[in-house]
Amino acid sequence: MLPHFVNRDIASVMDDLRAAGYRFRTEWFAPHFEFRYPVWPGERSVY
Repeated sequence: MLPHFVNRDIASVMDDLRAAGYRFRTEWFAPHFEFRYPVWPGERSVY
């Protein structure tokens, strides 16, 4: 799974949850994304 598509899917799910009345914020899931796609010191993020 490519990071771009995973990030887009997370954002889509968060939009659906907010539309259903839940108060979720996309940035709350940043640690999960960082765990799955770590960025090592000195690397650049391309997504």
